[in-house]
Amino acid sequence: MDIQKTTNPNHLNAYLEALIPDSDIELPDGSIPETHAFIFNAKTKKINIKRFQVDKLEDLKQKIKDNIQGNHIYMPIGFQKPGLPRQAKGAQEDVVGLFGFALDIDIKGDGHAQKKLPETTSEAFQLAYSIPDFSPSMIVHSGGGIHAYWFFKEPWIFDSEKEKDSAKNMWKSFEKTFHRYASEKEWEIDTISNIDRVLRVPGTYNQKNEPAVQACILEDKSQELRYNPNDFEEFLTFADEFQKSPSQATKANEEDFSPAEFEKIFDQCSFVQHGCTEAETLPEPAWYPLIGILARCEDGETLCHEHSRPYPQYTYEETQRKIEHALRDAGPPTCSRLREEFPEICEDCPNSVSTPLQLGRAANENRSRSSNQRQGRGNRRTSDQDLLVSLAPPSDQMFYEEGSKVTTYIRVERKNHFEILPVNSMAFKLHLAYKFRDQYGRTPGETALNAAIRQITAIAFAEGAARKTFVRSGHHEEKLYLDLCDDQGQVIEIDSTGWRMTKSAPVLFRKLDHLKPLPVPTSGSNINELMNILDIGHEERILVVSWLLSSINPKVNTPLLYIQGDPGSGKSTIAKTIQSLIDPSSSYGMHLPKDPTELLRASYNFRILNFDNVSRVSIDQSNALCQAVTGGSMFSRKLYTDTELVTCSVKSPIILNGIENSLLRQDAIDRSIRIHLKRIPRYQRKTEADLFENISKLQPLILGALCDAASTAIDKLPAIQLDELPRMADFARWVYAACLSEAIPFTAEEFRTTYLNHVNDMANIALDQDPVAYHLKDIAYEDGVWEGTATELLERLNDHASDSSKSHPRWPKNPAQLSQHINLIRALLEEAGVKIDKGQRKKGQRIIRIETLHRVRETIEIQKSL
Repeated sequence: MDIQKTTNPNHLNAYLEALIPDSDIELPDGSIPETHAFIFNAKTKKINIKRFQVDKLEDLKQKIKDNIQGNHIYMPIGFQKPGLPRQAKGAQEDVVGLFGFALDIDIKGDGHAQKKLPETTSEAFQLAYSIPDFSPSMIVHSGGGIHAYWFFKEPWIFDSEKEKDSAKNMWKSFEKTFHRYASEKEWEIDTISNIDRVLRVPGTYNQKNEPAVQACILEDKSQELRYNPNDFEEFLTFADEFQKSPSQATKANEEDFSPAEFEKIFDQCSFVQHGCTEAETLPEPAWYPLIGILARCEDGETLCHEHSRPYPQYTYEETQRKIEHALRDAGPPTCSRLREEFPEICEDCPNSVSTPLQLGRAANENRSRSSNQRQGRGNRRTSDQDLLVSLAPPSDQMFYEEGSKVTTYIRVERKNHFEILPVNSMAFKLHLAYKFRDQYGRTPGETALNAAIRQITAIAFAEGAARKTFVRSGHHEEKLYLDLCDDQGQVIEIDSTGWRMTKSAPVLFRKLDHLKPLPVPTSGSNINELMNILDIGHEERILVVSWLLSSINPKVNTPLLYIQGDPGSGKSTIAKTIQSLIDPSSSYGMHLPKDPTELLRASYNFRILNFDNVSRVSIDQSNALCQAVTGGSMFSRKLYTDTELVTCSVKSPIILNGIENSLLRQDAIDRSIRIHLKRIPRYQRKTEADLFENISKLQPLILGALCDAASTAIDKLPAIQLDELPRMADFARWVYAACLSEAIPFTAEEFRTTYLNHVNDMANIALDQDPVAYHLKDIAYEDGVWEGTATELLERLNDHASDSSKSHPRWPKNPAQLSQHINLIRALLEEAGVKIDKGQRKKGQRIIRIETLHRVRETIEIQKSL
């Protein structure tokens, strides 16, 4: 997902209206709270603060607009008590409420070169979306990163200092959760959870760049995505505890001990044994206390490096910093803290010491006791790992991907419906941690949780079933299923008798953060509603409706939909419109990946792929597009291995838009539907908001009509036999059957004629792009029949072609290249009415025969008559 910044002047208005949707805010004493614009001049470094009551929004907008040039402009996400001095920024004690929470994620660049940061806006987006059920209300590009906002449904007005403290802690805990996700990627993100924090205002400029970059809204969901503070409370109650690091353990009493003997500690301490023998996979929360112990042993620095080196991301410099931190800023890890954080390792420890270091010092050698000497100990208690595993659903609710064990899934109940989650996903980890806390009143340690996840994964592989998983659209036997992706777990079931809503579909739908909900469809409608929305020609409307009908059915190979047109023709908007009717997503208009594996990986995680503003398609990209359209497999090496491969089957409908007419290559052209858009005159343009408001009203009718047509297709398909089948034959038969439905305003024959004509048009486009195919077609129609060797054919082509054709990169330089090229374009020429055969040999050389198909048919008829 490659997010492009825009320069829409309405960013300021949209931001302020989202931040302060209701300016009628009163404090308990009846006064009006204030906000302010923090204006910082980039050249003079002077600060100018302008304070406004929150009900004076228009005055605030105007003041910001008047000061945009040459200034950094910031605003707080909180609001303050009235009566502060006009030039006062205010402090935390002056804040009386919040409009929401925010997160600041820097992106790698010149301004942040020394920090470990996300390298792209897409990666920053993924981090902002990393907590399930808490998608941001708005994301803003600040010029050097992104600001994500979670706006409240109503401003949170603090009734007391205790409530203000609660807000501070809640924001801090929420931010800590993102820090945890970031640390898994080794990223550093800023801490901004101070309630008096100011952030850059969209529509103003980041003057740190040259030229200055406008801060802009990348995504605005503030109309539908707002939260109450108590929405965060239940999640954060255990999330904050879940994130505690063992490196923050209480310091032991550091007496003036001499360095400890490592061998004695290793022989008696289970934690040290585990850390040293599992160094390759040891998580950081366990690595910190291990470093704290090893660093205090004899020759501690060498021990730390020796036992850290097996870790794949080990570096000498980072380990050295950790050693210095452990000795300077943290005391030796205590046994009580280790027992709390790693109960599955330390729970049955027989040693009565306060820190493992005491085991390696002579004065404490006799303080260790074996478990059979301890008094008052009953049977071994169940470890947290075992308790966590017991809370997971049974093995009959566990699965792994059919044809590949690359990912295991588990079926869990969430919000009164069932969802399919990857076992190793953060969503399932949090789900399991919450269930543990709900059951036992405490939060599990991370080591226990990770070990439980590994054990559940093993159970899923050993006892779970191989199942096919789907995104948005699935099938089972003769039925189709369309996932609404709503909070109620509703799915549309379609069969030959009609369609209905269900919560118990037999297919497994993966829940992904980017999926937006579809509305419940309305039956008995006609697709005319959609035909009227699409500002394109009648034949192109038929093709778009046909593409949508195919996209519902994952068993059918859906042609690539290529939307081509001039700048200002609305390509991106119509692509987003088409996708939203079946697969609404927060990831419209992605960047076409250069790496084919990334494209196929995206195909696994999306029902519809929508690539925006494509200017060039390489051979590898074209091959990957064809694979994704007609179905293929993705291969990659398993992490940290050289030989173990993981595979995954992929197939997705694809939308692609661009300006170039010759963007697609031959192999993709005959798998494509091309729509050409004309530039929209200014007086006819509509805002995207108006367009999608209209679509949202019609979407239940359009979706109902598509489901009606799909039901008809299931019923009629077995009897459909077409005389002439194009390359995408299954697509043609499926849509032909669907067009027999009353919900489709054009006939099956009208679709068939339109599509076959379009296939011929696309073949001609491909011919025009390939100079060899173009001239071979001319030779066939000029000569009727041509026979000769590859050498003779190359001479004929060189005589026939212009200099510009012969200078084309794909023009063959020798007979061998020509023979290879003919193999590539033979099917293309046949679509254009030209048949090429490589027949018998003549004097050791194979003879090539070229003729038009009507001559072939005439020859066949003559042979039949003899």
